[in-house]
Amino acid sequence: MAKSKSALVTNTVKINDRCQLVNLRLNNETEFSYAGGKYIIVNSGIEIAPEKTAKRAYSIIKKEGDNVLLSALQLKDGVGSQFINKLVVGDEVPFSGPWGKLTLQKDHSHHQIIATDTGISAALGLVTSNEIQPYLSKSKLFWFRPETNQFLSDNFVLETLPEGLGDVTIQSIAEINDEERQGQAQEIANHIHREAGTHYYLVGDGHMVLTIKDKLISLGVTEEQISMEIFFNKPAKP
Repeated sequence: MAKSKSALVTNTVKINDRCQLVNLRLNNETEFSYAGGKYIIVNSGIEIAPEKTAKRAYSIIKKEGDNVLLSALQLKDGVGSQFINKLVVGDEVPFSGPWGKLTLQKDHSHHQIIATDTGISAALGLVTSNEIQPYLSKSKLFWFRPETNQFLSDNFVLETLPEGLGDVTIQSIAEINDEERQGQAQEIANHIHREAGTHYYLVGDGHMVLTIKDKLISLGVTEEQISMEIFFNKPAKP
């Protein structure tokens, strides 16, 4: 069983009606082995079944000292997201982690981070991390989201990016689960610059992430050059 930890809410900012930023200060005794791209699992304490509470994963946008910044999108009937969107300064938040496999691969000199939708939170964690600093000028960030995006704003994303990032692209795509997304995923993979020594990080909509991965491999990229973190539309387990 994962060890439970806790942090204190020091600030909250409403981005819009459905999205809130939450800044947490880690308790002094909390062990926190962080690397950019990881997430924590917040325990709401709200019982959803006998001896089972609602828990939800939140990517760390950035970490500064003992402070970590999260973003939460309010989901319809989402008990976990309702909990975190109602947090106020002074609340204590139980969590476990950090977890995740979307961490910087230092054996590559170039890094391309391709995020869709809410996957931008993990992507920001990567590009704001200390680990990427030596490679920042050779790193690129792509964010694909629908026009009706109700998560982080374009301005927030641009203001959060570190100086010296090689390039950033923010582009509109079809709505989530729209059949046009598969064709758009193919186009994204076709237009991503492929060069030796590059690692690709794919994060967000599972349908698009897997399509982009398969297309990149068909174009000569190896599986070892690709890391993935699927936020939603996960493939069914065999």
